[in-house]
Amino acid sequence: MNRTLAIIAFLALACCGNTHADDNNERIRQLDWLVGKWHFEDKAISGSYSETGTRICEYTLDDAYILCTSEGENSSGKKRSYVFLVSYNRMDERFEIVGLFGDFPRKILYVLTLSPDSHHLELNSEFWTDEGLVPNNEASIVYDGKDQYIWTIRSGEPHPETGIPAASYRDTVTRIP
Repeated sequence: MNRTLAIIAFLALACCGNTHADDNNERIRQLDWLVGKWHFEDKAISGSYSETGTRICEYTLDDAYILCTSEGENSSGKKRSYVFLVSYNRMDERFEIVGLFGDFPRKILYVLTLSPDSHHLELNSEFWTDEGLVPNNEASIVYDGKDQYIWTIRSGEPHPETGIPAASYRDTVTRIP
């Protein structure tokens, strides 16, 4: 686990610039509601794919980051694990998530825009490739202020009237007491 954490830390620092915990702690605390143990249920909007599991989010690296580790099993019995490293990048003045997946070779960079109460997050993601960063999808995370948040992933062609891609997955995440 220490080797995994070291690799995550290296990738986060390489992509997100030089961070100082004192400068970032106040900003990352806006997402304090993420910290804890969660049960998730991820379902395809159209199709039969689903995955359930647990997600544990905790502060790491001098409390400058939130590390979320997820373990799940999909509807066909395949297990997978992945991590999200959430941070505030003071150099680019934005919140970011680096996503690493045990079953997918590409790393994902999510750029977040927060609502004033930090309970609604809009995400734009990109893959790291040989050609540089390539757009992937959009998403929204909406926290109910208590014990649940919904992560809706939008991908595919934009709707002709709204310009917003259709929802493709919905991840319902409930706090475990």
